[in-house]
Amino acid sequence: MTQKIVDRILQKIKIPDLIEILVEHLSFGEIQSLLLKFFETKTKEKGFNNLLLEYKSNRFVKPSDINPIIHRKLELKIFSQVPNDFELVDLSPLTPLGTSSILTTVHQNNVVSTIRNVEVAADTTNILALECATRRENLLKKDVKCTSKVKLCTSQRVTRGQFFENKSFSACFNLFALCTAGRDEGNDSFEIASLEEHITFYIRLIEYLIDKNEVKKIIIKFFDFGKQNNLKLIENIKNKLAHHELISYKTEENSEFGLNYYSRLRFMINIINQTDEEFNYIDGGFADWTSKLLNNKKERLLTSGIGTDFLLRTVKINS
Repeated sequence: MTQKIVDRILQKIKIPDLIEILVEHLSFGEIQSLLLKFFETKTKEKGFNNLLLEYKSNRFVKPSDINPIIHRKLELKIFSQVPNDFELVDLSPLTPLGTSSILTTVHQNNVVSTIRNVEVAADTTNILALECATRRENLLKKDVKCTSKVKLCTSQRVTRGQFFENKSFSACFNLFALCTAGRDEGNDSFEIASLEEHITFYIRLIEYLIDKNEVKKIIIKFFDFGKQNNLKLIENIKNKLAHHELISYKTEENSEFGLNYYSRLRFMINIINQTDEEFNYIDGGFADWTSKLLNNKKERLLTSGIGTDFLLRTVKINS
């Protein structure tokens, strides 16, 4: 919502300082009660025609154009390739209000906020990070230097508020995500092992899922923010995948691409098809979310994900 719209509304009701009054004098719970009464009253004015018109026009409620059986089969194929030590979790479609904007500085207007002090899931990795932080907190209560890793994966339908010009994107879509949380083990041991595990998983997944005749080249892109030396991490990946003839690498030094989201190193995995079209399917990187959530500089986190709707719309999946 733009400031002009807010100003127009405040002028209309002739209470110019309404926002300040509500924020200063009411708690979240009290505002929630007020809004619940407002929506209860307003919905009584709606009829069948209004409901149908809104269903046809609101981009947030449109059903997917992808066959759900095809989508479920794809999810099962992906889950069948996940390393055994990753625990599959089924996340709620809701998360605490501010999850995206607080953890990643994404504007709150780009998520769907509700009147119940929660928001509709917009980014699966944020929510997995909250679950990782909860589990790591429990481990640290038993041993303040615990290095046991928390490894989680999920597939979740998310909703984003911003408009997408690309017709392959929609407001509601499915994300598969991995999260690895742990503690600094020294010598970048956590970072090297977790990055290797995530990236090699996605390369295996590409080989398993996508028709080989569609893949001309796989590009792994690294975005180095220049905060720490990432040479060991990148060289380890290149050594592990040295046998793979289709893979090439690009590294952007002192990058700012994703710096407000990731904290150390970002990676993307793109595919170039036989007609030389390049598509980005996988995005991941190290984030400081668990470190901040637990107020512990020793905590480490790697997240990554793939949009399965986009995958189904752009490449042929092996049967």
